[in-house]
Amino acid sequence: MAGFPNIQSLVDAEIAGQSSFFSFRKTPNVNGGVGIWMDSSLAGGNPSPQYYASSPIVSAVLTRSGEGGLNHGGNVSPLTKVIKKFNILTAGALAFPLNIIVADLLLYYPFIDEGDVTEQTLTNSVSLSRYTDGEGVQIMCVSQAPRTGGATFTVKYTNQDGVSNRVTEVATMNTSTANGNIIHTSLTTLGTKGPFLALQVGDSGVRSVQSITMNTGDVGLFAIVLVKPLFNTHITGNDAPVEIDFAKDNAIPPIVQDDAYLTMLFNPQTNIVGSNYYGYLQTVWN
Repeated sequence: MAGFPNIQSLVDAEIAGQSSFFSFRKTPNVNGGVGIWMDSSLAGGNPSPQYYASSPIVSAVLTRSGEGGLNHGGNVSPLTKVIKKFNILTAGALAFPLNIIVADLLLYYPFIDEGDVTEQTLTNSVSLSRYTDGEGVQIMCVSQAPRTGGATFTVKYTNQDGVSNRVTEVATMNTSTANGNIIHTSLTTLGTKGPFLALQVGDSGVRSVQSITMNTGDVGLFAIVLVKPLFNTHITGNDAPVEIDFAKDNAIPPIVQDDAYLTMLFNPQTNIVGSNYYGYLQTVWN
């Protein structure tokens, strides 16, 4: 890894003061439902929420300096910044086990109309500013207005090799009315997917999205979001915090690119409303 050829270099950078420590608190105020993934960037707390609120179907980027997200410090290029520690806990008694993906939200296309069954062409006014080759970048669709559920759709995109007009597998929308839920996730709705849409066979990432096609119409609005997952963790109870120390645990520390917009995706197994989720992350650069 550039900047960190071994664990000793990570420790030395921390001892030299090339490290920052930032806390967070998120309080989801809506319940998406059992097994439905939710985007905590729309939840209240610290950092402040964002709502994918910009010009409809026009691409917009998310950045630490612009929209916020989990604080990880300033830009360090040409040095490399990584997450050394991540800690999260809750005093609430619900939502366990709670699966968590920490991700960098890169770019989005807001206010997709679920009632329009023609192919909706999206406007790419800006392109990816991080992970520009698209490798490992995934697509998730986040609710901005409630729906009935059960409608199906596909997304047309450009893959990691620059090949356009690739098409995702058909996805089915869940019946959750909660804004912030990832609409193609559910344990109870047949045809839903995981937190990210299934790409065309052979593809490993996405550079941009060209269009969305609703195969059946519905009411509601959602944002198509390009995401770079960084790492996974989970909370199994409220009796102790969960901490990952990437150096101590002999894991590869995830790289945080300059101006990254970091957030957490939650997958609760019961009601997530009313619980505070506290934690911190420590970054180191070299």
